[in-house]
Amino acid sequence: MQVTKEDELKIRNVIKHYGSDVYSGKKTTLVHMEKELNVTRDFLFRVVKDRKGMNALDIACQMGRYSFMLADMGIDTVGIDTSVPNLEVAKARLEKDKAENLKFLVMDATKLSFEPMSFDIVLCIELMHHMSNELANKLFEEVLDLAKKGGFVVIDIKNKFNPYLYYVYRRDDSDNLTLKTRSISFYRKIAERHGFKMVFKRGLFTPFTQIEPFIIVAFKRSW
Repeated sequence: MQVTKEDELKIRNVIKHYGSDVYSGKKTTLVHMEKELNVTRDFLFRVVKDRKGMNALDIACQMGRYSFMLADMGIDTVGIDTSVPNLEVAKARLEKDKAENLKFLVMDATKLSFEPMSFDIVLCIELMHHMSNELANKLFEEVLDLAKKGGFVVIDIKNKFNPYLYYVYRRDDSDNLTLKTRSISFYRKIAERHGFKMVFKRGLFTPFTQIEPFIIVAFKRSW
């Protein structure tokens, strides 16, 4: 993927902004992240029954919360992130838990080095709202390309139709830290062009996805 110098600088600023203490911030952030994890886990448990032999990729895995969840489900999992401090925390837990079906790699999400259609499940959560529309479009296409036929891609969306979130993100979006709200249709249209169908959407705090600020969405590959 071709990344402009401006986007590359903003991505580095995101990594610097969050660092390894991403979970030690505001209580509201912690609640939001915990709900994201629970909604994603509930969806996967519901739709993925026979998990033997399945594999998954957790993009921008941070300290591995989703990676460990997937591994606990019996799925062979790879977690990638560019933050070495984050991965050091993840690897320390891995050494303690001794999960043999999980590994972590230092890898930039904009420079993915996996073969197409390599994974049954691909997660990309808490990342694309830190990218310009053009870069998010490109990355999402590459993320979709990694899913096998019948596989799932799960993402989060910061909803542009929630007035408060839209205002806050527009206010705080800057040269140092990109913050973008988007609609479900932004991602659905891209997914449909690549042979995917949206099979799940759920708000974290309300059932009304039209105005819910934080949404988990899943797509399934048809061909």
